Amino acid sequence: MVGSYKPEQMRDGLAGEAKRLIAQVQLTFEQELAILKADGVQDGDLIMEVGIGTGAFLSRLIDAFPNATFIGIEPNIEMLDIARNVLSQYLNEPRLIHSDIQGLHNAAIEPVDHIIARMVFQHLDDSVGAAKTLMTFLKPGGTLTIIDVDGALWGMVEPSITELVGIHFKAWASQGAHGGDRFIGHKLTRILRDAGFEHITLQVAAVDNVTSTMDNFVPLIHPENLLPQLEEGVVTLPEYKRAVKGYYDFINNPDTTILTLNFIACGLKPL
Repeated sequence: MVGSYKPEQMRDGLAGEAKRLIAQVQLTFEQELAILKADGVQDGDLIMEVGIGTGAFLSRLIDAFPNATFIGIEPNIEMLDIARNVLSQYLNEPRLIHSDIQGLHNAAIEPVDHIIARMVFQHLDDSVGAAKTLMTFLKPGGTLTIIDVDGALWGMVEPSITELVGIHFKAWASQGAHGGDRFIGHKLTRILRDAGFEHITLQVAAVDNVTSTMDNFVPLIHPENLLPQLEEGVVTLPEYKRAVKGYYDFINNPDTTILTLNFIACGLKPL
């Protein structure tokens, strides 16, 4: 399956992306954990995360479920090496597999209780096919949970950073041209339904700069994240300069508000 995620091309390369992923997980992990538990994830289960990146989310899951067994899947070998170092602080021998979702057909994986795909499906060109593939690794009654965002429903900022609105849509269109879908959040339940899952639920993890802090948002909204798009020509230099100005006007305003949403869809494999 084609993927639009190129971590080595992100701001400051893999090292910068590792920091961004930690900040991303930090914002909503506790809410996502509560939803996972409500959807049936328990300590002692066999849990597989696909697209573990540098292990930021999986390491938090290991802390939350110390008696569970984990399998981590990651297609980028360099990120997998980083994850191995991170997760070895939690597990003696973390069970990690270098593969994309399509490649899992050849993996020797026993049926698992739960599969989690966090910020993965927005990068896939065949989301229903991916969900069908993942279902084959679930026990009957097991769950697939997809956590992702939607560019049309991502949240809000006040006062609005008007300089960034058009730039973001250009960047998201570029992601679509590379096989991804930044507007996948509102499609998650349909993906699970079309893949054959049952008892589908949809919930939202919402966080703002009161329930968290603005410092936690900065790695995610800093205009330097647009530098790869600038180098690619998706964003022009005048647009980038306007984005920088809008960002600092926003950050330095004591009355600013930022709210972001993650969509969490869960489906059960039929018994």
